[in-house]
Amino acid sequence: MKVRYHPDARAELLDAVEWYEERRPMLGADFLTEMRRAETMIARRPAAWPRWPSVVVDVRRFKLARFPYCVAFQVAGDEIAVIAVAHQKRAPFYWQDRARP
Repeated sequence: MKVRYHPDARAELLDAVEWYEERRPMLGADFLTEMRRAETMIARRPAAWPRWPSVVVDVRRFKLARFPYCVAFQVAGDEIAVIAVAHQKRAPFYWQDRARP
């Protein structure tokens, strides 16, 4: 399955990479590697990941192992739509308006 990012989700990804890279050289690259691993795992078995609780539409989440982020995504035909790269300790559900019904 192809993975496509909502423009705001792509901006969140790039912001996180930059933030980690500023903290320690190569940490941003590690974050990006973890995101690529998440993309691969999600694309292989999108229904394996739990639905995001308290969200009306079918949004699933993948929690990164090493970083405090979740990938919020929807399956749209043969495509994975990443709607948020969300920090787990920040404003919950700010991305809901990006989800498709």
